[in-house]
Amino acid sequence: MVAALAVVLAMVGSAGVASGAPVRSGPTFLPGAQATSSGCGWKAVPNALYPDLNARYWQVSVPLKQGQQIRLDGRFPHARYMAVALQGAGSGSGDAIHDSLISPAAGSTNPFVVGADRNATARSYQLSVVPAAVPATCVPNTLYTGSAKGGQISILYRIYQVDHDVDEASGGAGFPSVTVVDSNETTVSTCSANNPTLVAPATFASLPPVAAAGIGAFGTNPPTWQKFINAQTSYAQLLRSDLLGDSAYSAVTGVTAKGAAGGLGANVDNQYVTTLLNPHYGKVLVVTATMPTFPATGSGQSPMGSGQVRYWSMCSEKFATTQAVACLADESIPLDAQRHFTVVVSAPADRPRYATPACGVAWLPASTSPGTALVMRNLLADASFTQSIAHATLNHESDTMGAYYPSGRYLADAAEFDAGGCHPA
Repeated sequence: MVAALAVVLAMVGSAGVASGAPVRSGPTFLPGAQATSSGCGWKAVPNALYPDLNARYWQVSVPLKQGQQIRLDGRFPHARYMAVALQGAGSGSGDAIHDSLISPAAGSTNPFVVGADRNATARSYQLSVVPAAVPATCVPNTLYTGSAKGGQISILYRIYQVDHDVDEASGGAGFPSVTVVDSNETTVSTCSANNPTLVAPATFASLPPVAAAGIGAFGTNPPTWQKFINAQTSYAQLLRSDLLGDSAYSAVTGVTAKGAAGGLGANVDNQYVTTLLNPHYGKVLVVTATMPTFPATGSGQSPMGSGQVRYWSMCSEKFATTQAVACLADESIPLDAQRHFTVVVSAPADRPRYATPACGVAWLPASTSPGTALVMRNLLADASFTQSIAHATLNHESDTMGAYYPSGRYLADAAEFDAGGCHPA
């Protein structure tokens, strides 16, 4: 237990504060500011900080002097979700705005608003980034850096679940142009000088590890899913196992859960539950739950629908290096008539024969190195969805989530699973 506690304390870092999402709708700029097209500068974010591989993450870093502002001119992607956020302290999020809160340009359609034409041709928008504290009432389509001093501003652009028939990297919309304007109406370049390394989209999922660390096998049997509060509380899962019990875990999380929310690159629109796998309990983990409703978009469906969540996913991640191994998105998981699903998690060599969509089962590969974490996401859960992760309380997740809580049971091996036969959904 002492060794595990040392690992937790070594991994704990400051967590960024996740700001609230003010109501917004159309941009403001310095008087007379003029725009030029400047689409270069965006680079792919490496496979790190427990990402979702069904999402694409792009970042641009812009030096901003006092009195200057940043302007983003873009087109809404063909996707389930998009958002623009500023980098906060550490690995936390600063001010952010997601798709349906953005007012489209004149004559354009915002395809993310429920009932809108998702395939509209005119789909432009404009955002501004202002060096100032977030006011009580936000100017529409405006993000605030938190300080009037300027500095190096890092902007993160997220796109989730791109439609199947469009460019995967940008959702068929290209990347927002980035323009820096000042009070003299001049435009400042934000291209290669500030972003020398542009990572090709094809290499996104195969980038090298961000760290090398050996994490042993932890976790409980059956698995216990923990709501993500902040980095410190998440790492405390290393203290929870059938061998160690819950005493050290409870003592640590009683303190860490009171800290600043967020960190680890968390998206302020997402809520997460996580658990750690322990293959010593069994080579195969069977996870069952009820899938919340969501708007189907992958095949270009229109108009934009609604649901209990905007998006749902489950990912396997390398706990030590924070890299994603694989992810399952909502539309890819077989459901029965009651929206029940089964996900089987195992190393590739231990995959059961009947862990296939044809048998009504989704398969998620575990890491072949020690220390697999599972992450389940609810993105933009509707306020009326009271069994969402957003409504759950730390260490009482199953009480709130009910049928939507991912129940798991370990099996010795693939043969034990296959003995149950194939049952198409």
